Amino acid sequence: KQWYQRRVRGWQFLLLAMVNGAAVLGRLFGHWIRGKAKFRVIYTILAAISIAGYIATYTNQHNLIVIVLTNFLIKLVYGAVTMETIYISYNAQYFGKERFSFGNGVASGAGAIAGATGTVLAISTSPATAVLVAMGVSAVQMLVVLSMTEQDSRDDQRSG
Repeated sequence: KQWYQRRVRGWQFLLLAMVNGAAVLGRLFGHWIRGKAKFRVIYTILAAISIAGYIATYTNQHNLIVIVLTNFLIKLVYGAVTMETIYISYNAQYFGKERFSFGNGVASGAGAIAGATGTVLAISTSPATAVLVAMGVSAVQMLVVLSMTEQDSRDDQRSG
């Protein structure tokens, strides 16, 4: 029995490593896709993919294969979106030279608060609740991205 428990735990760690490795692939994808498509188009599509992944996870909570695949997809999307967040955080043109440090501080602070809140949510609520909240956050992210016209004008300047 002890051998079996160690073996199962090993597979769980392998699956966890695979899912978390998707974020690295997503960052590479995010860097590669930058400039190849309009900001709002690509990141709205990524947020929609993330929402679809959360819906699939929520509706198939007892199917390990679906959970691993959808979480891999969600982490991949998260990695791609994170790259753009990093680019925006250090873009003096986006915030303006006078407001750069303030804008970067607010963006970084909001990210830290979101990370801490997500961790508390994950350990203190049911997985279904955490998935529903994450799905809601992805929907809000989609709305925020749709309002960021400045990034599209940056894309137009680069391509023109």
